[in-house]
Amino acid sequence: MTPNPAENSNVSDSSDVTDTSDDAPPHMKGTTAGSLLTLPESPRWLMEKGKEGQAIAELEKLHKTKSNPNSPFIRAEAIHFKTLIDFERCLLKGYMAILKTASLRKCALCSIIS
Repeated sequence: MTPNPAENSNVSDSSDVTDTSDDAPPHMKGTTAGSLLTLPESPRWLMEKGKEGQAIAELEKLHKTKSNPNSPFIRAEAIHFKTLIDFERCLLKGYMAILKTASLRKCALCSIIS
């Protein structure tokens, strides 16, 4: 008699799989929400909102080292952020940008057809 491979299989069927998302200990459930309150704002976001001084302070916290507390990288990154934000403000936004830009119109048309 030939053994049935399904009977000897070590693979469990899907009915044995249980959802363990609610099995976290009670003290761990609020950890993620609590940690979000302690995260600083993104320097780029601060720069975009016009809070340049606060953005530079956050960049200093992120990039300063004991050997070089006044790193030129901090100012360079702040200038880079400001340049990108100014450039992005000049770009077309929304669905009209797709219709007004030839290359985006072609991509949209190809994605609709396919």
